Amino acid sequence: METIQEPVSNVLKILGEPKAAPDGWRWTNHLVFQEVGEGTLAFNTLTRELALLSPEEFGSPDECLELQERWFRVPASIDDKSSADLVRLVLESLHQRPEHVTTYHVFTTMDCNARCFYCYEKDRARPTMSVGTAHKTADYIVRHCGGNKVRLAWFGGEPLYNAQVIDLICNDLVERGIGYESSMISNGFLFDEKLIKRAAELWRLRQIQITLDGTEGVYNAVKRYVDAGEKSPYQVVLANIRGLLDAGVRVIVRLNVSRANAKNLLALVDDLEARFAGARLFSVYCAMTSEFDGIDIVPMREDATKELSWSIKNLDLRLERAGLLERRGIKAKIPMAQCMADSGGSLTVLPDGHLGLCEHYSEDNFVGSIDSDELDESVVQSFRERGETMPRCATCFEYPTCIRLRKCPFSAKCLPETVALAKTTLQDGMVSMY
Repeated sequence: METIQEPVSNVLKILGEPKAAPDGWRWTNHLVFQEVGEGTLAFNTLTRELALLSPEEFGSPDECLELQERWFRVPASIDDKSSADLVRLVLESLHQRPEHVTTYHVFTTMDCNARCFYCYEKDRARPTMSVGTAHKTADYIVRHCGGNKVRLAWFGGEPLYNAQVIDLICNDLVERGIGYESSMISNGFLFDEKLIKRAAELWRLRQIQITLDGTEGVYNAVKRYVDAGEKSPYQVVLANIRGLLDAGVRVIVRLNVSRANAKNLLALVDDLEARFAGARLFSVYCAMTSEFDGIDIVPMREDATKELSWSIKNLDLRLERAGLLERRGIKAKIPMAQCMADSGGSLTVLPDGHLGLCEHYSEDNFVGSIDSDELDESVVQSFRERGETMPRCATCFEYPTCIRLRKCPFSAKCLPETVALAKTTLQDGMVSMY
């Protein structure tokens, strides 16, 4: 048994010594396996230990006492869910939320130059941050970051539609001696050579996520840019990706996968491989997007989710062969928060100065304003409320790290197909770490 990633020592202390097993031993439900050339990788999602098992150890596990001592093998009668609940209860009691807010997701505008059919913001108001609000945003950051370095995430709408407020906020932070770096989610169309230089130098842009929906014809039809002119948006965006990479900005491309474009995306990967293979700062990942009936977004059926899961697996294999797949790895510790909404160290700043906790709530569920130092704790707590467990939680490998927030449009539900996809992603991360 070769350890690739060490277990969390506190977790082993909480679990204690292995109990007697009068009914024999079994693999814990918290294990994920993945065969590799030298044996079988085994990852314990509760202890966070990743180990390589030899064919003999995997085939005759009870002859390897270390598997029992490290909670890979457990007594047959043990309740795995209760063990995970105990560990989380103790870890959460010891966990301290950040004293200062050091991550800010700033909506420079809710307006956008694209008209994607699947955009969850498409029917919302389109306010734009003013110069005055930008200065007050910087003031708020200075007051609440505790002098620590801050992480800024530029969001929208399309954040480049109001790039001047990014300049203002960054310049104010420089003048006040606050260290920072930034990331962005953008369609990438509005960049040019000068703006890329400004982003790398003044904004200290370290990473940008850009969504692609298909090859040139499909992409241009989906985006429906309002200011494209005679240029092909697809060619402009890919050229801008090259410019960002050359400026030292990491580019992560998100492929929005639907049943309509899944096959076309394979052709897109061919183009991306031809253009960016070997680029150190370039990677790609896949995500499901909504169904569209030609008029409006329609709820995704379970059969569609299953089909898309297989499409994404195929795309991931193709991306892996091209050397473009975004590797997420595996976390060394059990997360104490699902995302920015329940982390305690992050806020969204809306164009009008309202403060929120989640990028998907831009018109309600505010927790405060940049004009006040007080936050509405009742709303803060509502974003930490978790969904009820289900019968299948008892045997799910993800249970030790699963945090389903009631308010989250993505984590509130749990479908077998998405769990299967999460398992594949985790196995990819295990191989990557190995």
